[in-house]
Amino acid sequence: MDAKKRTAISGPAGDEQPADSMCSCAADCAATLKVIADSNRVLILRALIHGPLNVSEICAATGLPQQRVSHHLGRMRPAGIVTADRDGRNVVYHVSPRIAVEGGIDLGCCRLTFRTVPQLPRA
Repeated sequence: MDAKKRTAISGPAGDEQPADSMCSCAADCAATLKVIADSNRVLILRALIHGPLNVSEICAATGLPQQRVSHHLGRMRPAGIVTADRDGRNVVYHVSPRIAVEGGIDLGCCRLTFRTVPQLPRA
């Protein structure tokens, strides 16, 4: 994908914060973990840990229908868990660079890593 064609899609304010300031208190951490605490969102995060994907690619990787993937991405973007770039007519999603670490995410209050395991059962 050509980086020059990609344009940022606005996300939550303060996108440049380091990972350790993502969750500055227990309430922030709990709120972020609530957003992640859905089996479909875990599937989506596990797919995105391996690199940026558009909605069709996320659907193929997770087995989830397009409407469900779009809904969950819509909940994770405002929480700062995923970000999106436009590549022509496609929107490409990835784990927010401020929380992405090798094989998982670092919220500041806790670190979650994903093992390569068979697909989780859908709820």
